[in-house]
Amino acid sequence: MRFSLAAALALSVVGSSCFGLGVGPDSSSTSTSDGGNGNTASTGCKSIPAVRTMSESCCADYGVDACGAGLFCAAFDGRTIATCYPLHSRASLDTCTADNQCQSGSCNLTTGRCRGGAYDACTPATGCREANRSCIAVCPGYTNCTTSCSQPCVPQCA
Repeated sequence: MRFSLAAALALSVVGSSCFGLGVGPDSSSTSTSDGGNGNTASTGCKSIPAVRTMSESCCADYGVDACGAGLFCAAFDGRTIATCYPLHSRASLDTCTADNQCQSGSCNLTTGRCRGGAYDACTPATGCREANRSCIAVCPGYTNCTTSCSQPCVPQCA
């Protein structure tokens, strides 16, 4: 297949207008926008490609395009490099920055932890997802902790 000089020139102009004039991904970004997904953005991470898969490193500067569908980009659990996590994968009391990250569907932004769902672990500070549930101490095999409980009580949403 042969290209004419005019076609080759047109392709080079289109390519340079998309990438040479600051439109499109580059490695000089300093944006802190989260794209509405509650993620913390990193500065200068756009050398990492967009639309990453689960457990791959990601750049939150891309916003919702940092990871593929059903995933979000964050650096949790002591990570220094952000990675793609599945939506609703964070358990009760895990670190979070948005509701869609938590299994319960509710992130307490004051404590930065996922609220507990029914019978999930909780703390009074983080609380439970459902407004009518409260954080109470529960022993395995018991509804509430009593003096007959030989095992340590565990706070749960009940």
